[in-house]
Amino acid sequence: MTSSSSAGAPRASVQQLLDEYQQLQVKLADPGIHADQAAARRLGRRYAELTPIVNSSNELAAARGDLIAAREMAAEDPGFAEEAEAISQQVNELETRLGELLTPRAVPIALIEERLREQRSRFSPIVWCMGVAPEVRTAP
Repeated sequence: MTSSSSAGAPRASVQQLLDEYQQLQVKLADPGIHADQAAARRLGRRYAELTPIVNSSNELAAARGDLIAAREMAAEDPGFAEEAEAISQQVNELETRLGELLTPRAVPIALIEERLREQRSRFSPIVWCMGVAPEVRTAP
């Protein structure tokens, strides 16, 4: 029973992402959302983030269905055993890919440093040396 409950947890999170994706589709289809460009961009970015996960999840579900059918046919005709094995390998690859997509990624340090340089270039060195928050700096 422990293995089934631990296997259910990742599926629940994938299902939540699939549900969120559907909700985003509905929101993005609403012409009113585009009146607020910031909200539309935010929803569009999230939609783009979820698209590879949704696509991989759908491919995995289809491959699992194909695997069940291939195993049933292999039970009746041993000639389908090789096909079932190939589909099984495909399912494993899709599970790995989906797992990688669901794994949180660290932001590369080079990107952080680049963004920090961009932020610092917007403010004078005196402000940074004084320890004054850039938001309180007055315009020259």
